[in-house]
Amino acid sequence: MPINMFLCLKVLLSYLEKISILPFDYKYSVVILAAGTSSRFGKNKAFLKYNSEHTFLEKIVSTYYNSGIKDGYLVVNNETFNDLKNYKFQNFKIIINSEPQNGRLYSLKLAVEKMDNYNYCFIQNIDNPFVNPDLIQKLITNCENCDYIVPTFDGKNGHPALISSKVLKLISKSDYSFGIKEVLKQFAKKNVIVNDKSVLYNINTIEEYKSIFKFVE
Repeated sequence: MPINMFLCLKVLLSYLEKISILPFDYKYSVVILAAGTSSRFGKNKAFLKYNSEHTFLEKIVSTYYNSGIKDGYLVVNNETFNDLKNYKFQNFKIIINSEPQNGRLYSLKLAVEKMDNYNYCFIQNIDNPFVNPDLIQKLITNCENCDYIVPTFDGKNGHPALISSKVLKLISKSDYSFGIKEVLKQFAKKNVIVNDKSVLYNINTIEEYKSIFKFVE
């Protein structure tokens, strides 16, 4: 092969690696957990402003969709569902959790029951809207042959988690009272180090929200 042609092919392959976020032989999805009552915050966190144009929910959905995750599941409570009438979320399916007091694992079980077959699925909390395409790609790139993977900053586990079909199957059979962390303890965890402190954030109070989003009065 002539040197010029070889160099062109090398450049092309390098470019394709950058724009292709998803391996062709795997199927990915995401479950966005937004069924909580936001009792500590006092407002519905799904509709908090992320910036002048998007809410937390809009920002999270668009990030996954634009990163190649075209099918997802949005788990909400009855009140949030009633407020979603003016929103469109691409191919994301909305699932109502009428018993949000049962916790996040219960919400996740409801989503898993509606799922098609996926190799891996992201678990995305509504109160951490900082997920970005680079983080999604880094988790996907490193997820092969692991039960689940989480980003790590300064030695601490962050969000979101990317879990395998093996974990999803157990979740579908688990007692929701155990909680997500107890289920994950039964599997091998893989950590991927990131230089992004926002993976650790959980916005639970108005004070935390204001400290991060300076435009909030």
